[in-house]
Amino acid sequence: GSEPSSGLGDAPAKKQRRRLNVRVDVLFPGIDAASLSDFFWESFSNTATQQRLYSIKGVEVTQLTDDMPDTNTKMLYYRERWDGEKDQDLVLICNRRRKELAKSTLALPHANKAKPAVGKVAAMVMALSTTQHSAAPEYENANRITSLFVQGAVMWNVMADSRLCVVFSFPDNIRLKAIETIDDVIQDGCITHKFVDILRSYRQELGQRMS
Repeated sequence: GSEPSSGLGDAPAKKQRRRLNVRVDVLFPGIDAASLSDFFWESFSNTATQQRLYSIKGVEVTQLTDDMPDTNTKMLYYRERWDGEKDQDLVLICNRRRKELAKSTLALPHANKAKPAVGKVAAMVMALSTTQHSAAPEYENANRITSLFVQGAVMWNVMADSRLCVVFSFPDNIRLKAIETIDDVIQDGCITHKFVDILRSYRQELGQRMS
């Protein structure tokens, strides 16, 4: 048998890292996908919109002037000011592309497998992620977040309505004002009231813009 450990010099047990991977599907009645995608694209880089959507303050979003390949790609500098704590910041790369996607790819996970969706739809695909490859300076009075946060979104028309499918991957060592912990999104296998309120804010903001 193995000899018992004395406990001296043993490496401390590493805390297992958690990563939240979530898919959210939302229907926007009476709103076309083009308007929805324009709103999402603009909201990424608008400080006032970010603060309204997530009910937060002390957030600044600045579009960087790094050379981008086209107008459908942008790099953002995101900074949060915390009372009594050091600021934190991160750099995000965003892009959007129009693509034809198979309906079966966009089908809900619990959709009827006996009658799979057939055909394709014209969709707007967006992606956003943290990046360490930018000319953004690092400031002594801010902690730079380098952990990988990824978000993807697909928008397409369904008759007179639009569908939104968002998939994001969120590590447990990122603390943002909008989502401080994984438990702000999912608890006991269910979406939290806080996250539902964020989705409701998107609906309200869109409704006001479309009215």
